[in-house]
Amino acid sequence: MHSALPNAANLGSESTFGVDPHTLQPHPRNTFIYGEEEDISELVALIESSGWVKPLVITPNKTIISGHRRWKAVLTLGWHSVGVEVREFQTEAEELEALLLENASREKTVEQKVREGKAWEVVEREKAKKRQVELAGTHRRGKTSDLVANLPQGMETGRTRERVSARVGMKARTYSKASQVVDLIDREFSQGNLEVALALRQVLNLQSVDAAYQLLKQPSQKRHQILSAHTGGKLKLKKLMSQAPFDSDLAVENADTTSPEVDGIKSLAVGDVVFINITWQEKAGIPERKWNGFWGVVQSNNMGIKVNMGVEVINVKS
Repeated sequence: MHSALPNAANLGSESTFGVDPHTLQPHPRNTFIYGEEEDISELVALIESSGWVKPLVITPNKTIISGHRRWKAVLTLGWHSVGVEVREFQTEAEELEALLLENASREKTVEQKVREGKAWEVVEREKAKKRQVELAGTHRRGKTSDLVANLPQGMETGRTRERVSARVGMKARTYSKASQVVDLIDREFSQGNLEVALALRQVLNLQSVDAAYQLLKQPSQKRHQILSAHTGGKLKLKKLMSQAPFDSDLAVENADTTSPEVDGIKSLAVGDVVFINITWQEKAGIPERKWNGFWGVVQSNNMGIKVNMGVEVINVKS
């Protein structure tokens, strides 16, 4: 039977006490935003060495707001008591905002930033509704409905999106693209296409938003074919949209250039999505640079064509 917590109203903002970590529960949004698979081995070792852990922030019903990784660490160590600070929230939106703020400084993947953004959208919508109600309340009862009806909803939505993208450190356009990719990842998971969903997640987090977005725009069958091949490690450098093969082992021709040119590529067309697997030749004094495992989109330039991977560009001879 779970022990009761002291009344949060009777505790100071700095008051902490110990509870059994087994009686605590994670916030339902935490896993949705940050996922379950996190390496906490270093944190476990640090806590075990110091014998101390920063108090967790929880709600009166023992839901964790801040300290999910610390909670998992003390459970791993078999602790029977952990320090907590209890906070009360008036609404679920306030609770969610606190969870997001407590995780503001953690390192995040692109997907985690997008999921944070989606949570911030919920918070911002609730704040907008509250502002509308407060504004309406300052006017005469007879004009309240007209006032609410004439509020700039579209403008408010646009500003919310800009605020949200800024909060998670992304440009609004990039956030919009990445958000669509994350929605697709969720759909693939819900439909049981785990391999495809995991591969698309890898492209988004480890390669670039643009590469993932280009895959999103392809027909479902083509996208599944590309991502399944990517997951299985079966692909060399290919023109994936038409599956027309060409030379897979390519050498750096001008190793003294910033973006090395490569020979041997045939039948590439603008808009093709390519998977890079190149055998590089080492040149004296020139650090080896690899793009293997990355997706890129073929674009045109004054040299012929280039492969744009979002953060790097490889110039390719026509």
